[in-house]
Amino acid sequence: MCKMTVQTSPRPLALAAALHAAFYAAMAASTTLAYSAGFATGAQASGLPLAPHRAIYDISLDRTAAGSGVAELTGRMVYELKGNACKGYEQRIRFVTRTQSPKGKETVMDLRSTYRESQKPGQFDFETQQFRDDRLLEETIGTARRAPKGNKLTVQLRKPLRKRMTFDKQTLYPIEHTVRILE
Repeated sequence: MCKMTVQTSPRPLALAAALHAAFYAAMAASTTLAYSAGFATGAQASGLPLAPHRAIYDISLDRTAAGSGVAELTGRMVYELKGNACKGYEQRIRFVTRTQSPKGKETVMDLRSTYRESQKPGQFDFETQQFRDDRLLEETIGTARRAPKGNKLTVQLRKPLRKRMTFDKQTLYPIEHTVRILE
C-alpha cells in the first residue's frame, strides 16, 4: 500500500486539480509497475504484456492554506486491472475522499469508473459514477467504436444524455495509451 499526500492552496479548485493529478499519476504508476514486473498475461500486438493487478493508495492532506475551506482530507484510491490482450482488459477505479471544513462539516466524494477494452479491434465501453454523501450526482455511460479502417472513433453516450461524437484516429483508449507510453 502506498501513501500519498496532498497540499491545499487558497483556491478550492486547486485542491480538486491536485487530487485529479495525484489520481492519474498513481494510476499510471500502478500500470507501469505491473508492466515492469514482467508477468505476461497475453500477447499484446506491440509485444508488451500488462499484468492484472490491484493497487491501493491512501491519501491524506499534508497541510492546508488559509482560506482553502478545507481543514482535513483523507481518502483512498483503488485501481484494478483485469484481463489480458487475448480476452481484453477491464480497469476499475474507485476514488473516495472525505473532507472536513474548518467549521466541521464533513463531505464524502466517491468516484467510481469502469472501462472495458475488448480484444476485438476498436471496442471500448465505459461507466463513471460520482457520489456526494452517498447521493448520485452524475453518471456517464457509453461506448466507443473505432471504424474498421481506423480513420475515426465514434462515441455513443447513453447517460447523462444521448449523444454521438466523432474523434480523429489519434484518439486512444486507456490501455492503448498506456502501451504507447511504455513502448
